[in-house]
Amino acid sequence: MLLGECPLWEPREAALYWIDIQDRSVHRYVERVAKHTVWKLPSEPGCIARMASGVVIAMRTGIATLDTASGELKLIAPAPFDGAVQRFNDGRCDAQGRLWVGSIHEPRDGPKASLYCVRGSRIQDAHLPVTVSNGLAFSVDSRVLYHADTSAHCIKAYDFDLQSGTIGQHRVFHQFNSGRGSGYGGRPDGAAVDSEGAYWVAMYEGGRIVKLSVDGNIVAEFPLPVRCPTMVAFGGDDMRTLFITTVRINRSDQEVRDFPASGKILQMRVDVPGSVEPMFNYDAQ
Repeated sequence: MLLGECPLWEPREAALYWIDIQDRSVHRYVERVAKHTVWKLPSEPGCIARMASGVVIAMRTGIATLDTASGELKLIAPAPFDGAVQRFNDGRCDAQGRLWVGSIHEPRDGPKASLYCVRGSRIQDAHLPVTVSNGLAFSVDSRVLYHADTSAHCIKAYDFDLQSGTIGQHRVFHQFNSGRGSGYGGRPDGAAVDSEGAYWVAMYEGGRIVKLSVDGNIVAEFPLPVRCPTMVAFGGDDMRTLFITTVRINRSDQEVRDFPASGKILQMRVDVPGSVEPMFNYDAQ
């Protein structure tokens, strides 16, 4: 795997899904039968979410649905930005079935990306300027939307109204050290919230997973055998397995030798379970 992202547990199949952005592919692995299925895509995926049949995919070119039974890929909405310099990145559905997905501004010369809300075939800009949108998650009661800008090393917590899908005031949830010296512990990438409301985030270049309390304080850290984890997801029969995607593309040969698990999917057992991810609802308003 070159650039693994967006692990997603599908309990109906007891399957783990994920994407490889660089390889332009969606993957599914069913452990009980040791079956690995791959669907190739025409452009880079940024995230996936569950559907009644298959998955919805945010690709560079737009939002598409993939019927995993037939393999049919259907574009439902074109991307609202210049695909030459931006693409969709991290995202997930809220409890009403809206897909929230951010973008990444690839020149990384300023906060020119944003967060978008997909309601059916409509894509609405939430006007939250970032350079690299990441860390999208919701509190257990759906009253808080978490959103990170990886380039700014910052996670923000926004007031969120689930019924209307409206984002309100925000506070800085956690600001990580942005220096490259001895205090540097990586940048916040993909995240997930457990059933008690703790926020688990993969620290890219930090070689660790960080668990934050509902107040944004670090309550635990988990070192990993890779330097660049990209995202976490809860899954397994009891939702107490944490799956972690990683990357090896654009990492030095020395790093890959030092961390041979780079580019593989890791898993660890946790004490507090997560929750099954909501499905994309095409009719959500």
